[in-house]
Amino acid sequence: MFNLEHALAAWRKALQYRRAVSADDLEELERHVRDHTAARRRQGWGEEAAFREALQHLGTFAQLETEYQKVFWDKVRHQRTWRHQLNGILAMLKNYWKVTARTLWRHQGYAVINIGGLAVGLAVCLVIGLFVAHKLSYDRFLPNADHVYRLEQTLEGRPMAVPPPGLTYLVEQQFPEIRGATVFQRSDQRLFTVGEDRQYVEGVLQADSAFFRVFPYPLLHGDAATALAAPGQIVLAASLAQRYFGDENPLGQVLQLDTRNEYVVTGVMPDVPSNAHFQFQAVTSFSARARAMRYGGEVLWPYFGYYAYLELHPGTDLPALTSRIQQYATSLNPPDFVKERLKMYLRPATRIHLYSDAQNEIGVQGDIRYLYLFGGIALLILLIACTNYTNLATARAARRSREVGVRKALGAWRGQLMTQFFSESLLLVLLAVPLALGLAVWALPLVEHLTQAEIDPQAVGYGWLALLATGFVLTVGLLSGSYPALFLSAFRPVQVLRGTWAPGRQRDALRKTLVTLQFAITTVLLVGTAAVYLQLRYVQSQSLGFEQAQVVTITNRALGPHYEAFKTALLQQPRIQSVSAGPPPGIAHMTSRTKLAEKDGRPETELEFMEVAYDYAETVGLHLLAGRTFSAAFGTDTSAVMLSASAAAALGIAPEQVGEATVPLFDTEKRVIGIFADIHNHALREAVRPLALGLKRDRFYTALIRLQPGAKQVGLADIEQAWQPLFPEHLLDARFLDTRIEQQYVSEQRLAQVFSVFAGLAVLLACLGLFGLAAFLAAQRTKEIGIRKVLGATSAGLLWLLSKDFVRLVLLGFLLGAPLAYLGLQRWLATYAYHPDLGVGLIALAGATALVFALAAVGYQVLRAARQDPAESLRYE
Repeated sequence: MFNLEHALAAWRKALQYRRAVSADDLEELERHVRDHTAARRRQGWGEEAAFREALQHLGTFAQLETEYQKVFWDKVRHQRTWRHQLNGILAMLKNYWKVTARTLWRHQGYAVINIGGLAVGLAVCLVIGLFVAHKLSYDRFLPNADHVYRLEQTLEGRPMAVPPPGLTYLVEQQFPEIRGATVFQRSDQRLFTVGEDRQYVEGVLQADSAFFRVFPYPLLHGDAATALAAPGQIVLAASLAQRYFGDENPLGQVLQLDTRNEYVVTGVMPDVPSNAHFQFQAVTSFSARARAMRYGGEVLWPYFGYYAYLELHPGTDLPALTSRIQQYATSLNPPDFVKERLKMYLRPATRIHLYSDAQNEIGVQGDIRYLYLFGGIALLILLIACTNYTNLATARAARRSREVGVRKALGAWRGQLMTQFFSESLLLVLLAVPLALGLAVWALPLVEHLTQAEIDPQAVGYGWLALLATGFVLTVGLLSGSYPALFLSAFRPVQVLRGTWAPGRQRDALRKTLVTLQFAITTVLLVGTAAVYLQLRYVQSQSLGFEQAQVVTITNRALGPHYEAFKTALLQQPRIQSVSAGPPPGIAHMTSRTKLAEKDGRPETELEFMEVAYDYAETVGLHLLAGRTFSAAFGTDTSAVMLSASAAAALGIAPEQVGEATVPLFDTEKRVIGIFADIHNHALREAVRPLALGLKRDRFYTALIRLQPGAKQVGLADIEQAWQPLFPEHLLDARFLDTRIEQQYVSEQRLAQVFSVFAGLAVLLACLGLFGLAAFLAAQRTKEIGIRKVLGATSAGLLWLLSKDFVRLVLLGFLLGAPLAYLGLQRWLATYAYHPDLGVGLIALAGATALVFALAAVGYQVLRAARQDPAESLRYE
């Protein structure tokens, strides 16, 4: 219903904004309007029609035409139903968005820069959000995920992912809080033979009968309760069953593992989801020997057994149970050197992937710190995109000031104007969303390749993704539109309409601050990228203390009794230089440790120990400092050791004492026959550890073969020729040692690639914003440029004049970002025992790169304006 008093109030407000009449005249006009309206009402006119006719009669209705939106808004707000209110809001938004669409169409370059920048920022956030959600969802697909824990032992403060053999059975029997327990072993690969088809399969478990109770994977075929109940049974993943048996039901089929053991297929399970902390393609049942060890009730100290997982009853007090398991394990009389440092630990299965720092881990796990890092980078890139929008919006303030002034003069209040600008921002974000989704879909395979993670949006949850996208739209819309809304809605209409309004220093200060912030972020990412690549190159070029090139490793259990025959066959090949056996250096997963107690003033020393064959030092290229290597000519070498330089120093053994000094290892005095230069037996994240080598004469499962220089391919053919006659049923799996060592730095390689992508996006977005900003600022100074050219200014001079402010801002951003990047990277490099120093040159190079790209973005627009015909410039406006 029409309300005369509301309409009169709106009319008065409109005239006051326009300053069309004085206060006294306004009272007189209002009295005439009331009288005229009353007269028309007495003639039978409607109240609203009478009011409109009164305004037309007085000649003031044209002033109120736009303000009538305010009149009807007042009526809707005070007198209409909620449905009319909603219709009014939608009509208002429709008007705002129509105006926004027309503005974007008229300024297409502005629209492309803003929409494109926001789309890239949203796409980065969406992809990283998917990656983070995928990582956080690990093992959550299990219905009992919150009640499954891994039993670990901690020695010397660092947990081991495997407890001693036999302990799990005793713990399971002792504590009623444990609903169930399973023990299993993971093999890297095993040879499968089905008919004539022979190939190695990665990820094969050997598990007890309780595996599918603790990990309740649903079986597509077979009974989970009995699938692993007896020796010689196997459960296949669906893809592996499809590969060997097609679409037929494989239950009862027989296949052979490692050419000697036959297994009957008793189950088929779905493929293991990508968000499981250990992957496998098949599970075999325990052999009779393994079952005896599993349920024998005897703990084998200090050896490492199979992985052990416990399912606890809901509501179990985890700290109390852990403490009781610790006390119980100590009461089982482990050796004194174990009892002194033994601690038991229960790690939740859902926290293994991101938080585990255990040795002998079941697979390659993630790091929660990388999630924080990637999430922070995504927010920084999104912040750059929002900054571009804010900068361009404030730069266009002069062009929009007249529009705001007219709207205010016609009665629009500040809340309406802020709503309009927020609506424009939301519309831009909504326009960017489809493009962002397309970019995210296109980039997802690239991110999966860089991170080696199979990201399944369905596993993450489409509801969560919808919530994430909605949150992005609202957050970015409000964030990018907040300052333009506050700034543009605060214009004073009198100054704008009189032409006396000019941009204030506050707006320039904000724009400069935002540009500086953009390039501070860009500097951090560029320095980070350069530092990660520098560290990667450093560890790849660092001498490891042995000669890793041209060395081939072969690991196969079939080698055990036939190593000497294989060595003899290899040495008959022309491209084979030397052959030995033992754990490959630089890959310390097959080393053991021992601790030597204090003695005669010698401090307590922990040694790594490896058992090797003859010719080990010659094959891997150890650098001998004193004494000799193991030799078949000396029958007593079976009770001798070789020490690394750091081990000899820790034990107080000088080079001249070689041949006479002894070391107590494993309750036996070992004579020291040689000292060799320290080797990096671990990744360069860790410091060199003292190492002792002992001689072992048989039962080797890893052979080490040094090829002649430059004979990689033909050398592999020689190895194949020696292998086939001895092991015709086994496929040869030969790997170069340097390749295996490089695989330890896969995480650094991925980090470097991800950093380079994000740094490139940051530079692109920052320069895109500068490109648009320079275009608007150059347009504002068109007449100035024309006058300067008429007075003799050169293009180079104009380029410096118009770009020097941007150069200062980029340099200021560099000065702010460089210290932050330096401090952060120093903390990251501190996690490596060996790393290069971050020099000034590296940081300066990152700053120079940012400056070059910024100048390229600004220089194009400035030169374009500088080369314009001054006659046209002076006709500007």
